[in-house]
Amino acid sequence: MRNLRKLTAVVVAIALVLTSMATAFAASTTYEFEAQATVLKDLGIWTGNTSGDLMLGKELTRAEGAVLVLKTVLGKTEADMEAADVTSIDTFDDAAKVPSWAEGWVALAVEAGVVKGSDNKLNAAAPLLAKDLASMFMNALGFSAENDYAKAVELLAAKATITSISAKIPAGDALLRDAATAIVTDALTAKAKDATETVIVKYVGSDASLKAIAEKAGLIAAPAVDLVVESIKALNAKQIEVKFNKDMDKDSAETESFYSVKDKGGSTETTLASDSASLVDSKTVVITLNNDIADKLTNSSTAKVKVKKDIKAADGKKLAADKELDVVVQDGILPTVTKVEATGEKSIKLTFSEPIYGGDTATYTQGGTFDSNFVVKSGTYTYFVQNTTISGVTVTLTLGTSLIEGPIVVTVNKDGSTATAVQDYAGYKVFKGESTFDYVKDTSVAVVSISSAKPNEVKVKFSKPVKAADLRLFHSIKSVGAYCADIATTSGNYVDEIAFTFQNAVPPGDITFFLVNSSTAGSELVDGYGVKVPDQTLTAKVVADVTGPVVSSTELDTNVAYKITFDEALTSSSIDKKNITFKSVSDGKDVFYNLTNDAARKVLTLSVPGNLADNTQYQVVVKNAEDMYGNKMAAEATFTFTTGDNTPPSVKNDDCYAVGSEGRIYVFFSEPMNEAQMLDKNNYAVATSVGISVLASLGSDDTVTKLSEKAVVIDMASTVSQPVVKIAPIMDLAGKRLGNSLDPVLVKNNIYEDQANSTYIKAESVLIESAKLIAKNKVKVTFDKELSSFANTDITFTTDGSVFDAIRVQAVESQVKNTDGKTEVVLVLDKDMATNATYTSANITCGSITTPNSVSVSGTKLQGGQGKQVADLVAPEVAKTTINGSDVPSVIFTTTAALNVSGKVAKNDNLLINITFSEGIKSATLSTLTFKVEGYTVIGISNGSDSNVVTITAKANDAVTPYTTVTQVYNITDASPDANVLASGTVWNVTK
Repeated sequence: MRNLRKLTAVVVAIALVLTSMATAFAASTTYEFEAQATVLKDLGIWTGNTSGDLMLGKELTRAEGAVLVLKTVLGKTEADMEAADVTSIDTFDDAAKVPSWAEGWVALAVEAGVVKGSDNKLNAAAPLLAKDLASMFMNALGFSAENDYAKAVELLAAKATITSISAKIPAGDALLRDAATAIVTDALTAKAKDATETVIVKYVGSDASLKAIAEKAGLIAAPAVDLVVESIKALNAKQIEVKFNKDMDKDSAETESFYSVKDKGGSTETTLASDSASLVDSKTVVITLNNDIADKLTNSSTAKVKVKKDIKAADGKKLAADKELDVVVQDGILPTVTKVEATGEKSIKLTFSEPIYGGDTATYTQGGTFDSNFVVKSGTYTYFVQNTTISGVTVTLTLGTSLIEGPIVVTVNKDGSTATAVQDYAGYKVFKGESTFDYVKDTSVAVVSISSAKPNEVKVKFSKPVKAADLRLFHSIKSVGAYCADIATTSGNYVDEIAFTFQNAVPPGDITFFLVNSSTAGSELVDGYGVKVPDQTLTAKVVADVTGPVVSSTELDTNVAYKITFDEALTSSSIDKKNITFKSVSDGKDVFYNLTNDAARKVLTLSVPGNLADNTQYQVVVKNAEDMYGNKMAAEATFTFTTGDNTPPSVKNDDCYAVGSEGRIYVFFSEPMNEAQMLDKNNYAVATSVGISVLASLGSDDTVTKLSEKAVVIDMASTVSQPVVKIAPIMDLAGKRLGNSLDPVLVKNNIYEDQANSTYIKAESVLIESAKLIAKNKVKVTFDKELSSFANTDITFTTDGSVFDAIRVQAVESQVKNTDGKTEVVLVLDKDMATNATYTSANITCGSITTPNSVSVSGTKLQGGQGKQVADLVAPEVAKTTINGSDVPSVIFTTTAALNVSGKVAKNDNLLINITFSEGIKSATLSTLTFKVEGYTVIGISNGSDSNVVTITAKANDAVTPYTTVTQVYNITDASPDANVLASGTVWNVTK
């Protein structure tokens, strides 16, 4: 009989478990886990009645719970139920009470160990308790051994790999389908014992539609999707649309520094205002260019638009690399009026299909007026248009008198298509036309809400435009000054949103805010109809900012400046040059720069007064940036970049010279030039003497020969005397023209002038150009010409001009021609100099004897009697001191408190360490981060004014010996003009 009863129940079994014929549970009833139940329905786990009701208020039985577990965890089907041996449950005392439809399922549950029974009873028809269902799931997942029936709900919740939602359900409660939903959901996100996948992953298998449902509900982690720019297009000549593939973080998406716009694909970026970018839907940003007429895209051209890396999606994903696209600008659509409405008793707002302007195009700027383009009428009465204000796609008309209720007719471009008519930025004018609306005075009070709440800024939104001159916002306690934001004013303008800045951060959590209106006439918060907004009590959740600022983008502005953009505002105190290192990579030398920031304190600009060198690699390191909430950046950020060729070439006039007797003229350029153009003699014209008024092209017997990539010799067939040379605007390797002009350039020793006032090219002289100490016993001497022969006896070294100092040239280490075509000689001296290029504390002078023998390649002798002070190119070093008969680095400690009996510095007491260097150290390269003292925290550092003694003040982290170590963490430089770098990484023992 059992098999017969089982077979007749197959068709209705699951329907009875998951569906009820009752319809008493209205679909409109709200249940706690209704959203999760809908997901279970979509997954095929829950079904509803014929009316679609999920019947979340229906109680379940233990048998129905067993079916849920068997199907979701063990994958049992109706076919399994039909094949089950129902006689296996006959040993239980209440086997006869198992509903006929459930016999097969209960038999499967007993066989799988999902149901074990109590007191030899199955209680299949009894109400399903929370601990019943949770215990069945624990058993099915293979955790029978660690299952505790009384704590089963808690144990199952702990197995959920996603935040548990069932833990708060009392274990002894009889389950409604609503609460059962929570337990099933937790079970779906758990893993069976020794399994690598969750239950839901196994459940959906290869079914793509079920997998998509589970991913959307968060039951399965969706594959990580990178943030991608899907499209960029020009909406018109003033606006650009950027579409992303993901929902965007509003603050990040609306940060204008993440975008770059270049009209016609040129090299100059359009400056974007702080409110240029607007997130119009979750994935789309519209960039509206600045408000000046001239700031627009050229119609029928191609612009370049870049979205910069690190712009952030709502899920935190960042754009991995810059995305730059060519964007075709093709605006051929006439602008139209899309909406006309009253925003106050004396104001009307017109919305256009795209940004517009009007008036005199030569002088018009945003906010200017072009009142005569508009006519406003009520019947036969014409209003005086007192003022017009443009903001993007809207124009607000301010009238001289209040509007009369009834139909209002607004005419745009009443005089037709005049030069000053309302038009878009492609030059298309709005057709003359009328728009009508019914004006009814709005006496309702603006609805107030909080649109965003951060610890230091709260934005309050209004349902219609308002203005205020004296408005206050308090948090937590009304009228307490410490809890008040800065007083807000709209500067007489009507706005939809007002931002309040708190100097003292608002605490995180659900916070009450009090908007307090002014009681002073004329200062109140009112709408355009004069309706005063009453004081408001508002609530919002303030989320604490616990992450430090992050550099969101960097930008090199040719050779002039380097910009660093953070994802949030920084404290004024952390915007400090001591937190930024800027140096050239090749020699490690610091770059002098001026540091400025924008009003929002997000964009730092490192401006270089003398400009960066072309085609040179630089490195910027940023550390200790702090946001407004006291969070510091997690780690220092390093950025390395290479400048391009941004400087036009020039003639190095002072280097040019002539060897008259040989008819040779030597011309030097500031950088490597296009070789073909540089050697084309058609690009040169010469007057062999300054008295000749006409410069002639080179003749057939004249030649131009390459000396180096940036130097040539013009070899004339005749002698020259005080010649003048003109060069065509030849190009450098980057295509920039000589003198940055299309005009020929005159070569002269001093300045560019017209030929009539020119100075001639000087005759060759051979001079010592520079002398630099490159090691303590080596000096590199550079001559201003290439030498054919050099005699080391021509060179003398003296101190303070005295010829009796015993410094001698021991040997010539090398003699080479540098890239400028000049001779460099490295001389080895017989004595060591100090690292600051002094000897016995006196400056060293490199000179030439009265009658030298060294000769240039043109046969001109080195000029005698010269003197050039030797420059310091040697890095500083730590001086030596003698302790117990041994020379050790001079890293010496003293203390501000006595040592304890163990010879240690007490916790929080200070240790002073003096490091003596071989020369003065540049104070600007020192900070409390420069050195690390083992066992201590460095709290101070000083060296007077570029002194050679650096004093470190270090606080003991615990009782610690003063015989510690000091590590140089960052590069430092000496105080010489060349700022020679002592590289980081050295560790010294501290002695006394």
